[in-house]
Amino acid sequence: MGRPVRIQQPGAIYHVTAQANRSEALFLDSTDRRMFFLFVCRTVDHHDWHVHAWCALTTHYHLLITTPRGDLAAGMHRLQSRYAHWFNHEHAELGHLFRRRYGARHVQTEEHLRWCYRYIALNPVKAGLCERPEQWRWSSFAWLFGRPAMELPSAERHLFRHFGQGEAGRARLRRYVETGL
Repeated sequence: MGRPVRIQQPGAIYHVTAQANRSEALFLDSTDRRMFFLFVCRTVDHHDWHVHAWCALTTHYHLLITTPRGDLAAGMHRLQSRYAHWFNHEHAELGHLFRRRYGARHVQTEEHLRWCYRYIALNPVKAGLCERPEQWRWSSFAWLFGRPAMELPSAERHLFRHFGQGEAGRARLRRYVETGL
């Protein structure tokens, strides 16, 4: 029995996750995270995706994206296969890097979207990697609050759409995320 077909709609928003095989490290160091991020940027550019939020932990990652052309599967194939090839070459590994197919939840309500912002921002805190979400430099939350690692400008545009403009929007996002601590 084959895998179920993914529903792909133009303009849909997805919370995408993927884990390393056997719960091993997907990112061994900062170089790995930078390269992954480079592949994310190339995929976003190639597919005209919009990034709302992102976070790269040790064993997995999260992306909150809009796919204007409804091409999630093609973009994820591009992203994961390129990173896996690079990772295996860089670390002299063989075989599967990812545990299984990426997970993608279709975000259909504003409430679900806001929940995803909070969940992604708090993931490194809940994993014990930091005490506050802005301390984890490999996330869009840290980038939005002055600890830049990697920048995806569309993340800020989408933040303003959902939480408001400028510093007031940032403050609303921060308060909303902190209610989950």
